[in-house]
Amino acid sequence: MNKRYKYQEVAERIKMDIFVNYQAPSKPIPSIREYAEVNQVNPHTVACALRLLMEKGIIYTNERKGYYVAVDIKDVKKKLVDEAKKELLCKLSQLGYKKEEIAMLIRHFLEDY
Repeated sequence: MNKRYKYQEVAERIKMDIFVNYQAPSKPIPSIREYAEVNQVNPHTVACALRLLMEKGIIYTNERKGYYVAVDIKDVKKKLVDEAKKELLCKLSQLGYKKEEIAMLIRHFLEDY
């Protein structure tokens, strides 16, 4: 079982917020204090989460002016999607699914979605 720390959970929520609401490169995102209030956590937890997102290239900081969406956010988003696809396909393959079965599962999912 993978233990996730609170800042990792907050980073995941902020990342999704950025991908949905702040897609424009160099667009400012909410402050540490605002994210702390929304997520009901300590500002230090948010600061750790933002540091993690900086390491992943999702955001950058402009000293004392806040945090901004990475210039290449679309590339970062595509890379994360590619990683998720690989992980899913690997797990399905480990479970014994063949290519055709995986394609069928995906088609059924999309039809139900």
